[in-house]
Amino acid sequence: MYCCNDEDMDELVAKEFQERTGIIVDIVRGGGGEILQRIKAEAINPQADVVNGPGSDSYGPYKEYLQPYVPKDKDFIVGGDPEGYWYGGEANPIMFIFNTNLLNEKDYPVAWRDLLDPKYKGRIAFADPEKASSGYAQLCTMVQIFGKENGKGWDYAREFLNNLDVKILSSSSEVPKRVANGEFAVGVTIESFAFEYLNSGAPIQVSYPSDGTYLITGGPAIVKGCKNPENAEAFVNFILSKEWQTVKVNKWARRSSRIDVQAPKGLPEISELVAIDYDSDWASNNREEILFKWKEMFLSND
Repeated sequence: MYCCNDEDMDELVAKEFQERTGIIVDIVRGGGGEILQRIKAEAINPQADVVNGPGSDSYGPYKEYLQPYVPKDKDFIVGGDPEGYWYGGEANPIMFIFNTNLLNEKDYPVAWRDLLDPKYKGRIAFADPEKASSGYAQLCTMVQIFGKENGKGWDYAREFLNNLDVKILSSSSEVPKRVANGEFAVGVTIESFAFEYLNSGAPIQVSYPSDGTYLITGGPAIVKGCKNPENAEAFVNFILSKEWQTVKVNKWARRSSRIDVQAPKGLPEISELVAIDYDSDWASNNREEILFKWKEMFLSND
């Protein structure tokens, strides 16, 4: 299994699946973008059976390297590819995390526009959109909020990148970790990561962007031509099962993509968030162009 979730989550799902089926799961970890690049490079001789964790936006350009499958609980699952090339195992809103030892309450960011304030320059943790699927979704979200058609979205992204002061992290899990330990004052992250640190007692607080967020749906996909297709199908069914989804809700406060699994306690209802009408087709179909533009801006800031 190639995966990009929390390490303890990946290890537990492998352990639970093995105990129930006797099938051994070998784990290879990396960023969402990295593991998808890997299945592309290995297309002639696939080394993985399953990919688990990348956001739906990231899967699109790699569709030809995936095998469609209809899980047994499909009718209970929201999100994913209409043709069954990948499924959403969870829904994760984009949000901000900030260190309360480094910021006064009046300085807590509550909107994307706040992140352009010079007082945050070099103090914002952000995951590389080329390597982290959530980082890519966050980039696409900010561009869409401010205008992908009129160019204003890219103007915002350029100003935001300038305020990062050329400091970009290689993985999405590093963002909350390094905000919590005080290396950065603010971070752009996802709900599950943020609440993991919030509930641990770390000196952090969180906010959902008042000018718009996107619920990232990340989950599993089967690799085309994989060596163990039946095992892969069984694993996808387990990941999407009510049993495992309930474990994720209770242990990691992750919102499930299943309609029959309640949201974690203490989290706001989706209806309370300012969720944008996210253009997944644009983000998926233009990934190469979007990342090229981001990299071009990054190099000009270096």
